[in-house]
Amino acid sequence: MSRIETSFTDGVFHIELSRPEARNPMDNEFFREMRDAFTSAEENPEVRVVLISGRGEGICSGADLKALRKDRGVLTGDSVSWPGNLMALTMALMTKPIVAAVHGVAFGGGVTMLLYCDFVVAAEGTRFCTPFSRLGLCTELGSSLLLPLAVGMRKAKEWALLGEVFEASEALEAGFVNAVVPRDELMERAGKYLSKLKDACPSSLRAIKRLMIEAHLGVLTQTLIREYEALDKGLNSPEFTEALEAFAEKRKPDFRRFS
Repeated sequence: MSRIETSFTDGVFHIELSRPEARNPMDNEFFREMRDAFTSAEENPEVRVVLISGRGEGICSGADLKALRKDRGVLTGDSVSWPGNLMALTMALMTKPIVAAVHGVAFGGGVTMLLYCDFVVAAEGTRFCTPFSRLGLCTELGSSLLLPLAVGMRKAKEWALLGEVFEASEALEAGFVNAVVPRDELMERAGKYLSKLKDACPSSLRAIKRLMIEAHLGVLTQTLIREYEALDKGLNSPEFTEALEAFAEKRKPDFRRFS
């Protein structure tokens, strides 16, 4: 079962997350398919820009918690070759601009993935959340570095430590997204960014993107490794087990017995 579908039209390489029945969750196979898609876009000289969107009621609900209840291996590996880290580095090193059209929900890794996009347009009513502390886990995919860079340390800690849902209007005010538009205007607004980027000088775009990431690339690589080590520990912790049981029972997790 494919997690994504891709298409190419008039310079735009479109990656569409395609598991709407589960709000497009993430697992290792998702990361592999996404990395392959970005690699294909990067290597195709006819591609000028990449568009990411999701089918159904949201762009991405984060880790596949239902699958994780059965098998923690769907999201594990090792710190160097974990598919999630490889996807993140591939996105970070993309020379082609990435535009995301976001609607519904963007939770956990669905938020982190957007940190690697150059432009993010959100539909009104989109809800965002980085629920790591509510799952007994930690920031991942480079978000402990990139989120403070995007919205400032105070707001990044508020979102990551509290794990509360925030609306598109707050994401816009914090500078996390570029624009918020009515749902029926989402793809039209994203298309305006795509059109301008297709008309821009490719060598200038490549140089600007390279220069902006180079200053952070070394620390990003180390952050990805340290985050995965902490994530792997968290995935095998009794706190995460409690979070998964709470998820299945549709209740809040009780972390009061943990220190």
